Amino acid sequence: TVIRKDNKLIGYNTDVFGFEHTIKKGLKESGIKIKSAVVYGYGGVFNVIFHVLSSLGIEVSVTGRRKEAAYERVKEFKLKQYDGKQKDLFVNAAPVSDMPLDKTVGFLEAIRGCPVVFDHQMPGNFLREYCNKNEVFYIPGTEMYYPQMYRQWELFLKGIVRKEEIPELISKAEKLCNDTDT
Repeated sequence: TVIRKDNKLIGYNTDVFGFEHTIKKGLKESGIKIKSAVVYGYGGVFNVIFHVLSSLGIEVSVTGRRKEAAYERVKEFKLKQYDGKQKDLFVNAAPVSDMPLDKTVGFLEAIRGCPVVFDHQMPGNFLREYCNKNEVFYIPGTEMYYPQMYRQWELFLKGIVRKEEIPELISKAEKLCNDTDT
């Protein structure tokens, strides 16, 4: 999120705020103690996921469709190489969960046995179906929308409206959007 302040543009990573809020809430609801995670995907969102999970004391490893690209992240972030062993949390950070999961290299091997899944891709129908079928606690990426939007509006509207008014404004905006959809 970029805002203008004192004639300068300042950028904020509101993805961090949205992901952190959502993963903390989801992990609490799952009731499962998370010590280790495997992230499937190594693109830009990996930085956000790594930062948040590491700050929560969760050991992070990475894998993906192209092992050499995943290994670059291992070196860059000084991670342990993904060892193929079951982790407590699986985070999908690649645009692959809206297609059959067995068509994606290494996906099913990495997710197997993980009791909790977060899917950054939205809506992630195939992954949601997998989790429902296998009794895996599923945290949808859509849960990031409102916390992230709240933070964006807070930045954009600072000095214009009181922080406490933002939830009501978001609710009104949502209603307007829903009214125009019909």
